Amino acid sequence: MLMPAILLTTACSNINDENTNKEGYTLPVTVNVTRQGDDTATKATYNETDKTLSFSAGDKLFVEGEDNSVGGAGKFAGTLDWVSDGTFSGDITTKNPYSGTSDELLTAASSSASALLLPDGYGTYGYFSIEGTGYEAHVESHYESAFATTKSLVVEQFSNELAYPYSHGFALSPYNAILNFTIAGLAASTTVDVLLTDNYVNSNSISKSVTTDGSGTATFTVGIEGGRISNQFSLTVGGKVVTLTSSSMSFTAGKIYNITRNIVLANVATSDLGKVIGADGKIYVNATAATDAGTTAVAMIAYVGSETAELSPYNHGLALALSDANGGNYCHWSNSHGDITVHTYAPNSSNFVSESGLQYNATHNTDTYPAFKAAMSNNGTAAPTGCSAWFLPSGYQLNQMINACKNVCGTNNDYTDLRDGFSGVGGTNLRSDFYWSSTESSASFAWFYGFSNSYGRWNDIGKGIPMNVRSALAF
Repeated sequence: MLMPAILLTTACSNINDENTNKEGYTLPVTVNVTRQGDDTATKATYNETDKTLSFSAGDKLFVEGEDNSVGGAGKFAGTLDWVSDGTFSGDITTKNPYSGTSDELLTAASSSASALLLPDGYGTYGYFSIEGTGYEAHVESHYESAFATTKSLVVEQFSNELAYPYSHGFALSPYNAILNFTIAGLAASTTVDVLLTDNYVNSNSISKSVTTDGSGTATFTVGIEGGRISNQFSLTVGGKVVTLTSSSMSFTAGKIYNITRNIVLANVATSDLGKVIGADGKIYVNATAATDAGTTAVAMIAYVGSETAELSPYNHGLALALSDANGGNYCHWSNSHGDITVHTYAPNSSNFVSESGLQYNATHNTDTYPAFKAAMSNNGTAAPTGCSAWFLPSGYQLNQMINACKNVCGTNNDYTDLRDGFSGVGGTNLRSDFYWSSTESSASFAWFYGFSNSYGRWNDIGKGIPMNVRSALAF
């Protein structure tokens, strides 16, 4: 393989007329695109048997380069259409008259020739303009970022990639990371503005419009240069700020990131305490209202605020399921009494630290931890759009919910307001009984809360004692 050229270093954006300044000499060109690198690092579907790539209808290949040989074409560029298999065909414009074949041209220009794949959906074209001030290659969208109003199912169907020349064509390798966005909680069947701003390096931005579906969900894909950091970008949809990722991370070229957010839940107000979250991720006054809207209520909002003990985007509030996990049957905290090193012991319940319950889902989803496993399953109920997975709440998180619901879900201004607040919105109240938290007090003891009629308080007990479980969500 020849040395790769730097792609589109003179690229311009926002060219509105494809036919402007296209004077020059036209040369019909057909090229073949092959794979580069490992099988999974290609734009197209790779067939291991016959070593071919499969592209999608509407894909284009923007080719540019320079042939300075005697009788050469000089600078050239143009957009080729996908024909079949790995073949792209069309016309390019050259600075000088040229009588050779396209293979001869690309071979002569091998040190400078390069190509950009323009996937169907970008609404992008490229061409070469010959102007009084010089010769420039133009592409409508900056090659570091691209946009489509549909989601990519696999990276092979949607990627923005560099291409390096062989004498017989080009080999593609991924250049962009693909961000699939599903943003719920917007007005149904409405056009909303999407603005993704690069606020760190190049100060570039993508400003587009997307039409929501009948449920108020916007679906779109953005391609960004691999290696960029998530906190370098900010996104707003319909004027609402959307968090890209839960923590700072580097986006890898050729990889898809599915980012699902719920604007309604991200902007929930204190007045929504005691309301229910439907399976569609929207907020309803009660279960009846959710049913009337064609969905099912699954949880009651029990805390609103940023102190959820969970990372963004799940730092807007907490909710509890409308009924007990494990079919309402008791279960052990753990069937093993060994030390769980991932936990931080809390010897005093009066001063629980801000501890995440969700963090234990990855390590406690086995039969060794029945209470955790039951909480995660929540009787087979799927977590709503825009919420975290179900989890066993920590002592800190249960305290947040108990305190937030005082005199909101009832009139007693104590723990019973949370306990008895579910029946009024279509759920099942917590029992006047003991409920596990995910917080340990020692290697063999864990904390539970007693919602009895006579008192509500924390206590710790052996992990093998059977107790109730109520699943929690963070949003």
